[in-house]
Amino acid sequence: MLGFRLIAFLIFYASVYCENFNEELLIKDLGHGYTAFHFNFAATTSESVFHSKHYNILPKPIIQILKKYDVDEFHLSISRGIWDERWGSNFISVSPSGAELWACVDQSWFKLTHALSGLFCASLNRLSTNEHFASPIHSYKPSGVPKFSRVSKEVRYSQLPGEALCSENLTPWTKYLPCKAFSGLGSLLRSTSLFKSNYNTMTIGVRRVCLDLECHEIGLELMETLTVVFDRSLLFAKRTSPWSIRSILGSEFKGFCDAANTSRVFILASYEDMNIPLDNKLKVDCLDNRVLAAYSTKDLSTQFISFPFKTSGKKSSPEHSPLVSATKHITGSGSVRGGVKVFLTSRADFNLKIVYFDLIPWYTQVFFSSLKIYGLDPKTQNKTEITPKFHVANYLPTLELVEKGGEAVSVCRGMKESCTRQASVGPPRFPGRCPRDDT
Repeated sequence: MLGFRLIAFLIFYASVYCENFNEELLIKDLGHGYTAFHFNFAATTSESVFHSKHYNILPKPIIQILKKYDVDEFHLSISRGIWDERWGSNFISVSPSGAELWACVDQSWFKLTHALSGLFCASLNRLSTNEHFASPIHSYKPSGVPKFSRVSKEVRYSQLPGEALCSENLTPWTKYLPCKAFSGLGSLLRSTSLFKSNYNTMTIGVRRVCLDLECHEIGLELMETLTVVFDRSLLFAKRTSPWSIRSILGSEFKGFCDAANTSRVFILASYEDMNIPLDNKLKVDCLDNRVLAAYSTKDLSTQFISFPFKTSGKKSSPEHSPLVSATKHITGSGSVRGGVKVFLTSRADFNLKIVYFDLIPWYTQVFFSSLKIYGLDPKTQNKTEITPKFHVANYLPTLELVEKGGEAVSVCRGMKESCTRQASVGPPRFPGRCPRDDT
């Protein structure tokens, strides 16, 4: 009996030892009187958790979704507002306004969207139908361990622009943190203050990662991030008024999260000077000029949250703009004069290969004969027309012509990775969407 208990204890200890949780808070002054907070929570565990009924770090509902629906990887984001390119590069990949979901799943896309809809109190179940998702080939690829035998070959992508981020989405998202909002950096998340921001985006994603350098052992990584940007002119009398973490987030730090291996706060460098707290600073690599100071939450004093930061609120410099940016505008109105303009801007002094992906609503009819592509030289302002190359990928019926027995051609283009359908028996009223965009 003693030997059995010892073996059981060793198995339990090994399963706990393989689990890891780290949390970070990045603070940066963006110029123009804007301040950004980026929360990053990462949990990893061995894949042996699939064969267990008890979970320590990773939330049980997420593991159940991966097991039941055979999902290899998924990424969900819900955003409100638009990231201004004057703020520079985002902390993570910029997500479109509304809900965005992409996953590596074969047959259970319908069930996955409904399950996530229930977990995060969002209308993600509307993304389950054929009209609302596409299967990109060149743009969205699995970010987990490559060449893994169980990874699905099917990547499905969908958007729901009208889905706004609110406290109903943030509450369940917070509950999947090991310490929830009771301690650690999660205790700084107060919905009444967070939604006073000009921009906020919440993400959660699961993927497979290597647990050792040789990648002999595969594990699961759960990543949760929250990015909020505040306009201090709306919170204080002036943009130059001193501000603190407490005055903006409106909450107190409730101590170190015992489940965390590391819990740190980073103050990132900006183009203007900013005073920083000097007590209990961690050593920062001198080669990394992006970080002004780093602190461990285990050693933070009670005065840190109330420390008054002072910045001048100057306008940001063009040199802090992102390397590549994209904007899209609607022009005109109706099916005759209506159109879409997309601007891709590269600030690099070297050549870049860019894949542009755009999910066109299924009810929108696109006329490829009107497509025009121009290249603009920023120095001379000379505009050069570029002739696009079209490739017929496959033949698929439109949603309207399926029952009529008609046939439609699916046309894809290299620069804009999306498809539309042109009926061979006349233009359909509802051209549908292209499920595959092979080129």
